[in-house]
Amino acid sequence: MLILASFAAATESADYHAAQARIFVRRGWYDDAEAEVALGLALDPENVDLCGLCVDLGRREADIDRVLACAARGAASSQGSTDARAALSQVESFVRQNYGWIEMRGPDGLRRARVTMESPRILLDAELKRSATLATARAAEGVEFPARLGLPTGDWTVAGQPVRVEAGQIASVTLPAEAFAASAGRGPRFELAIGGVGYAGEALGNLHPGAAMELGARVPAGPLRLGAAFSWEARDYSVENGPDRASPYTFGGALRVGADIDLGGALVLSTDLAAYAVMMPGLELGCEGEPLACRVASPAATEEPVYATGAALAPAVDLGLHYRTGRWLLGMRGTGAWLIGQAPTPGKVIGREGTEDFTVAEPAFGGARVVVAGVVGIGV
Repeated sequence: MLILASFAAATESADYHAAQARIFVRRGWYDDAEAEVALGLALDPENVDLCGLCVDLGRREADIDRVLACAARGAASSQGSTDARAALSQVESFVRQNYGWIEMRGPDGLRRARVTMESPRILLDAELKRSATLATARAAEGVEFPARLGLPTGDWTVAGQPVRVEAGQIASVTLPAEAFAASAGRGPRFELAIGGVGYAGEALGNLHPGAAMELGARVPAGPLRLGAAFSWEARDYSVENGPDRASPYTFGGALRVGADIDLGGALVLSTDLAAYAVMMPGLELGCEGEPLACRVASPAATEEPVYATGAALAPAVDLGLHYRTGRWLLGMRGTGAWLIGQAPTPGKVIGREGTEDFTVAEPAFGGARVVVAGVVGIGV
């Protein structure tokens, strides 16, 4: 019974946890070693062996705050050997002389983002180089704001902002929204827009509202942005004396030039002048005679209705309000365009008696096109 009690007491001692942690470190089981060190320090915060293990594990992760805290606590301890305490004191001095901190805050509304960091060019010590490499990689994966980072001293660049890190000092930096636009705001990006489309005008009265999809890309050109996109619509059109019809031939494209205007925080107003080219199936013609002579309009009682696929160019204005975070851009966009269209002439149509030829005396037509869509963008 006494043996069991002694064994139980031993397993609850700081030295036992230190011994277990060393075994786990040798085997590469670092998570288990971390757990043993935490349990041991909870029992005896000044145990020099555990403080040394804490320092070693912290150095492995380049956790500067943890390394400094454990080294300082072990160096000031009244336990352990003089050599062990002296070694920890040297570690503490090394950290205080070669590391500082930065406290980063992001723009309003941004809680997490990937941050690009460039370390000082001259880092002669291998441990300092490794710490800088790990810190840069972690920031690139994403940090929660506000963030505190322990870094080797020197001139750093954080999200495009120069920051000087001095030994034992804390440098505060608030990163502007533009700092996170390198991918999503100012750099090249792909965009997907999905929403609704509607037409208006005397010549387009039989076209129903429908869904619109657009896939495009934008690239910076000085203060402006240039873009190109492919579009497609899913919509019906009315026909006389029959059910509504739909056509898959609603392809189109767009060219844009515009600029992004920062509204503060993570909001961006996008303004563009655009030129659309669209196919217009379901264009209603009123025709009569033999061969058919048509006009772009709803057919009169004496005319035969014909539904052709026209084409149109459309100068347009795009306005978008976006929220950007890291590489992603989310928002809404509205487009207003005026169609300058052309009906096919001559053309062919399948009528009551087979294929019939038709001509349009005045093939030009006009109308309005409105699109409201949600936009998702990703920087590359």
